[in-house]
Amino acid sequence: GGSSDPAPLQNWLESPANGATVSGVDVIRGWSFAEARGVRIAQVDLYLDGRRAAVIPCCSARPDVAQAKPDFPRANTGQSGWGITTNWGNLTPGRHTLRVRVTSTDEGRWVSDRHIITVLKPGDIPFADRFSLAEATARIDGSHLVLDGVMLRDKATQEEKEVAVRYGWQTGAQGLRLIASRTLETARAEPFGLNRLLAGLWRWGQRWMRPRPVTANEGITAFYEAPANSAEVTGIDIIRGWAFPDDETDRIATVTVQIDETGSESAPCCSTRADVAGEFPDQANAELSGWGVVTNYGNLAEGEHTLTVQIETEAGVEYTEARTVTVSRLGGYAFVDRFDLSGATVALEDEEIVLSGVRVRDKETQEWQTIDVWVRWSTAVQGLVIVDTETVP
Repeated sequence: GGSSDPAPLQNWLESPANGATVSGVDVIRGWSFAEARGVRIAQVDLYLDGRRAAVIPCCSARPDVAQAKPDFPRANTGQSGWGITTNWGNLTPGRHTLRVRVTSTDEGRWVSDRHIITVLKPGDIPFADRFSLAEATARIDGSHLVLDGVMLRDKATQEEKEVAVRYGWQTGAQGLRLIASRTLETARAEPFGLNRLLAGLWRWGQRWMRPRPVTANEGITAFYEAPANSAEVTGIDIIRGWAFPDDETDRIATVTVQIDETGSESAPCCSTRADVAGEFPDQANAELSGWGVVTNYGNLAEGEHTLTVQIETEAGVEYTEARTVTVSRLGGYAFVDRFDLSGATVALEDEEIVLSGVRVRDKETQEWQTIDVWVRWSTAVQGLVIVDTETVP
C-alpha cells in the first residue's frame, strides 16, 4: 500500500466502437496516460479473441487530450495517443472480441472493456486488388447505397468474385462504410480482361499493389503508402506507411507528419507488418515497420495541402517525403453529423459513383446543405472513399 501503489491510469479505446461492423484497412486507436508526473506508458497490447495479437505503438501527440485534461501533467496527457493500422480482411468474417491492455512504467495496469466487432469481407477476400463497376448497377435503398454486380479480385489467389455490397454513412469515420455483402458468383474460369476495365481502375489498383520501397539514403528503407500523391481527400482517414533501418542494430526513433508549414504530429511506430517482412525476408527490422496517424481532413481548408513525413532512426538516419493532396469538405463543413440519402439519386460514371442531392448537416451549427458527392474505391483502404463534393446552389 501507500506510496508503492501504481499511479492511476486514464484511458479510452476510441475505435472501433463496441458493436461496430468493420471492414477494410482501418486504425485501432485510443489514448492512455498516468496521472502522476514522471510515470509513462510502457506498453499497449492488443488482444483479439482472447489472444495477444500485437503491441500497439505508443505514445503520440494528443493535444486534444491535454486540453481536455488540464489538471494532469501535460508531459503525460500531451503524448498519450496510441494506434495501429489493421486490415480487418485478415480475420474471418463474423463476430470477434477486441481488448486493449495498458501497462505503465510503475507497473500500473488497465484492461479495456471487451469490444465486440463484426468483420465483413466482400467475397470473403482478405485483400482485393481490383474492384470493377464495369458491369455493376447502383441504387439507393433508404439510407444505404447498394451496388450489385461488382467484380472483385483476390490479390493473393487472383480469383474473381461477383458481389452485391451495401454501404451506409458512418459519422465517426466521416465516410461510407460497408454494412453488408453477398457473393453472387465465384471462381470465373477466365480472368475478366482489361477490355472490361477502364484505364482508371487499372491505374488505381496497380498504384497500390506494386512493392515500391524508397531508399532515402544509405541506411533506411521506407514507403509512404497513403494518401497517394495528388489524391483528393475528405473526411477522416489514415496517413500511413512503413519504414525500417537497414542496420539491424538500429531502430526507428520518431515518425512525424507535418501538414503544410504549420503544426506537426508524431505518428505511432512501429507496428507489425507481415507483408513488409515477406517482401524483405533478409531484413530483421522489416516486420516491426508500420506507422500511421488518423487525421480529419475536414479541419483543413478546402484546396491543396502538403503532407510531409519525417522519419529518423536512433542512429540519426533520416527519411523525408512530401505529398500534395486536395481537400474537399462535405458542404464546406469540418464535421458532418447527418448524411441524408433519402432524396438523393445515384449514377455510375466509369469507375466513380455519383450521389446527387445528398443533404448534409454541420455538427457545430446544425446547418444543412445539399451537395453532390463523387465516390471511388480505394485499394489502399479497401473501401469506398469520397474524392470530390460540390455544393448544389
